[in-house]
Amino acid sequence: AVQPDGTRDQSRSPDRARLCVSNMELTEEIARDRIERLNKSDLNSVSVGPNDGGQTSFCRCDQCRKLDPPNSRKLAGGGLALTDRYIYFWNEIAKRVTAAHPDAWLTADAYSVYSAPPVLRKLHPNIAIRFVGLTYLDEQERRQDRDDWDAWSQAASRIYFRPNVLLAGRRQGTPVVYVHKLAEDFRYLANHSLVGTDFDSCCHNWATQGLNYYVCAKLHWNPDLDVDALLDDYCQTGFGSGADALKKYFLRIEAITDKIAAEKLKITQPYTPEVVDELRGYLDAAATATDDQPDASKRVEFLRSGLEYTDAYVAAFRIFREHEASGGGRLPNETKRRIREALDNNWLVSRDIFEHHHLAVNVATVAWGSWGFFRRYYWSDPSEETKRQV
Repeated sequence: AVQPDGTRDQSRSPDRARLCVSNMELTEEIARDRIERLNKSDLNSVSVGPNDGGQTSFCRCDQCRKLDPPNSRKLAGGGLALTDRYIYFWNEIAKRVTAAHPDAWLTADAYSVYSAPPVLRKLHPNIAIRFVGLTYLDEQERRQDRDDWDAWSQAASRIYFRPNVLLAGRRQGTPVVYVHKLAEDFRYLANHSLVGTDFDSCCHNWATQGLNYYVCAKLHWNPDLDVDALLDDYCQTGFGSGADALKKYFLRIEAITDKIAAEKLKITQPYTPEVVDELRGYLDAAATATDDQPDASKRVEFLRSGLEYTDAYVAAFRIFREHEASGGGRLPNETKRRIREALDNNWLVSRDIFEHHHLAVNVATVAWGSWGFFRRYYWSDPSEETKRQV
């Protein structure tokens, strides 16, 4: 792919190269490779999807740009959606592959800058689309994705659902609940062309997002299940006499998640001390109700470990937002000290979860995902004093 500087240098992302999709020699080579793969196996499908992500630009050569209709959707960054150029690319490969294997399927993606439905081009009938859409942290984007599903399901012979919805909060591990919207969307898709799913991904934040995993699994068994009945069953079966308090707990978190989506908030933003105290109150009521039910009582405390982790995690971000609200600028030393103290405490809480409650929150993934945030707040490692507390 030609880069903004005019070169085809891919060194910034050598393992995730961008391609010049108008290059017919490239198309021929990929088609030969796909045909060879089909020849050597009993597969009836192969992927032609591009790399996911990368630091290099999509191709800017004149021939690739000619493949982009001027009335393509405008992207948030200001450019145009590149869906039509990629359909041209996939179709050319599909022509060659299906000449050798007429019944073969080629899988491509509705994703990234090619997530918008095509404007001019029609998909080859042997191309199946993986739809990477829907989010429960941005309601406007969710509604756009629902419309895009309808358009893609008309454009593609086969379409399956490959969402990132279970990744919500993976870089934070904080509570998110979206089971009612998930049920609504899943039921709609199941009745509008859906042939399969591939959910990315169960992040193992069981104390903060376990309800989503449960409902998602149940909906795969039967998309028409009543989500309120599922919630009642989850609470009653798992928490016994604490069911009523726990239902209020989950519904409150779902309302918080809806607020994040409606107002485009940061995922840590709504978890103020007052909100955390309110959620603790529901858990306290459930703990009292299950005092004589050991299994249910343990599950309540398991959820509490996720909430206490959340309180520790969001503390540093709360301090930083206070600083921004007061005018921002260079962080004063006192603010840096408070943030470092909060992140040291987060490290201790995360360490305890890792060693004693590792199913509660996947703190290893959070540490990976939040490293950029922590570094921005001048934190790279706990203090020696903090380490001695372990």
